[in-house]
Amino acid sequence: MAIAASSTIDSLSLTQMQVSGMTCASCVTRVEKALKAVTGVAEVSVNLATEQATIQALTSVSADLLVKAIENAGYAAATRELIMEIEGMTCA
Repeated sequence: MAIAASSTIDSLSLTQMQVSGMTCASCVTRVEKALKAVTGVAEVSVNLATEQATIQALTSVSADLLVKAIENAGYAAATRELIMEIEGMTCA
């Protein structure tokens, strides 16, 4: 099962995803190329050893769209949503 975590930086978000099925540097290149082809993706880094992709993209780019790009390249990825409750905020 893959995990995606996100944090927002201005109008860009940083997303990390687990990618399975990669066996070599060529696989890394294929995944990076597929993710970079998604409109709104600014930067991509894929680590073969940890099977992790780090994607910087516009906040309008959904995790589902990134997963589809990875799957279309022939690899597996999935997301798990993390909802955090923030208490104590009193203003914008």
